[in-house]
Amino acid sequence: MTIREDEQRLNLTAIVDLYEIDATGIGGNVHRFVPGPWNGDPVRYEGVEYTPTPVELEGVRFGGSLSGRPTLRLSRLDAVVAGAALVGTEHWRGATVSRLRTLTRYLDGEPDADPNRHWPKEIWLIEKLLRADKATVAWQLASPLDIGGRQLPGRQIVRDVCNWRYREWRAGAWNYARAQCPYTGANYFDADDNAATDAADDVCSRRLSGCRARFPGQAIPFGGFLGVGRIRS
Repeated sequence: MTIREDEQRLNLTAIVDLYEIDATGIGGNVHRFVPGPWNGDPVRYEGVEYTPTPVELEGVRFGGSLSGRPTLRLSRLDAVVAGAALVGTEHWRGATVSRLRTLTRYLDGEPDADPNRHWPKEIWLIEKLLRADKATVAWQLASPLDIGGRQLPGRQIVRDVCNWRYREWRAGAWNYARAQCPYTGANYFDADDNAATDAADDVCSRRLSGCRARFPGQAIPFGGFLGVGRIRS
């Protein structure tokens, strides 16, 4: 069952919003929040921890227009985070904000925990600081495609090499926290697409052959641009 099929259920459990502010590109750190209180306990999903903090996102628009400017509000109860946002990093201007939405039943530790059951991640960039008072800090966000000078496509076009991040084998278990490739199978292949028996030897070759080995008889999620010709006349 997929998250889209869950939408049709009559007994749909509560939706939880998981926020991440990634300021590493501007000299800061990564901060993750979940609207609190959750009894003060952190929430984990995909092996990643989110801190209960009053956080609110409003003004999100869906459709063909990219002119929407959502507002992100974050409580200053977390003095460390609020201070990091206001000192030394241009108020986080240029940082990436993402929201991942799933159901509470799929969070880590729940009986139905599933790191792959969520809606598509929504991503924005912090455009400017709107205000900072004693209670909250608020920013105006913008779509990554709505920034001056950006062109489509937003990544390099490479014909024969897949750019998706593959899963990682850590401490005897698979880590999907930053994975982009959807493969979750138990068949292993090395960097030359030869069958392997040890999960630690499972390495994607980033070639079309590696995708076909993992998804036999299925639509393959290859991240290269196979339709791009090597030579143009």
